[in-house]
Amino acid sequence: MSTTSRPVTLNLATMDNTGRNYHKSEGFNGYTISLEEVSPFPKSDGGAKALEGKYRIGIKFTKTGATRSETTRK
Repeated sequence: MSTTSRPVTLNLATMDNTGRNYHKSEGFNGYTISLEEVSPFPKSDGGAKALEGKYRIGIKFTKTGATRSETTRK
C-alpha cells in the first residue's frame, strides 16, 4: 500500500492546547489540514444529544509542499 492511500486519523481541535496535545492543524502528505469551525456548540438544555446529526464542520486544506519525510506522524 502506498503512503498516499493509507488511511490516517488526524486529531484536530478548534484551538491549540499543547498541554492536552490538541492542535488546530496538522500536516499530512504535503497539505496542512485545519479545523476551521464546528457549530453549533452544545448548550446545557439538551446537550449534545439534542444536536445529533445537526453539526456543521469546516475543514481547510492548504498545500504546503512538504517532503515525504515531513508527512509521517511522529
